[in-house]
Amino acid sequence: MGVFISASGVIDCSKDALHAALAEVAAGKGGTFVAPASEAPESEKASICSLGDRHFVLYPKFFMEWDETSAALSSALGRPVFSLHIHDSDLWMFNLFVQGKDVARFNPRPDYWGDVSDEDRARWAGDAAEVARHIPGLAAGSIEKYLVPWGEDDEASQKAYSGDEYPTGDEWQLIDFMRAVGLKYPDEGSPGIPVAFRLAPMAAPKRPWWKLW
Repeated sequence: MGVFISASGVIDCSKDALHAALAEVAAGKGGTFVAPASEAPESEKASICSLGDRHFVLYPKFFMEWDETSAALSSALGRPVFSLHIHDSDLWMFNLFVQGKDVARFNPRPDYWGDVSDEDRARWAGDAAEVARHIPGLAAGSIEKYLVPWGEDDEASQKAYSGDEYPTGDEWQLIDFMRAVGLKYPDEGSPGIPVAFRLAPMAAPKRPWWKLW
């Protein structure tokens, strides 16, 4: 199995406000949020990497409620929140929630899970201007080259921007996109804060999660 990552990218809030919102959201799902809790089992460990007022919340492995949690955090905080995902090393994708509403989204392979309509394909094409409208200090031109479709058989090709680390077609291009919007992935030497929390399983959606929005 390839890389599977679920995360939220929270814009323009304090660490304390984020921790309080995570506790509120977790409690609403029948779970708990505790920070820091370095002795938590791996199945419950998350990490938060903060750069100023922007925070990357990396959820535990196989955590499945990243969209729902990101939307709930956006509602609780009144701030823009990205729902970020790498799926089985095959693609990266995002939804952007503002006041709990899905305002922008991108998937370079919208037909990855099956045939999609032209309307759905257009919905997942990405709108750099709409993203930039909600992220303070972000220029649409600094992210628009990330929002391009990948062919089913495409291999990693050239980089979207000269300073990027990963090329188009590589799932880790998510890191470059995150950097552009002011988020940092927690790694060795980063200011990531280990946290742990539990979220009770949610009811199965009536539609596939990638079509919920």
